[in-house]
Amino acid sequence: MLGGALVEEFTAVHFLVLVSDEPTVRARLAARPGSRTALARVDLHVALDDSLRRATVTPPHTMTVLDTARWTPAMTASAASAWSERLTGR
Repeated sequence: MLGGALVEEFTAVHFLVLVSDEPTVRARLAARPGSRTALARVDLHVALDDSLRRATVTPPHTMTVLDTARWTPAMTASAASAWSERLTGR
């Protein structure tokens, strides 16, 4: 059981991947409260972002990559909501 559902009930997993360019990743980490910890590992965050951009999944799973570098948090939330609504029909 996973979250109260049998794993066999899942036919596909849908991933929404939010990425940004390297300067944006670095700037966003620097702007975080308590950013010293994040900045100490900024290269890890940049590498993860790069890996996510290049990742693939096999059908029936899907992966949607959205570059949010030029988006506001509200724009990102709206895009994520629209993605979810397309998948669920809600």
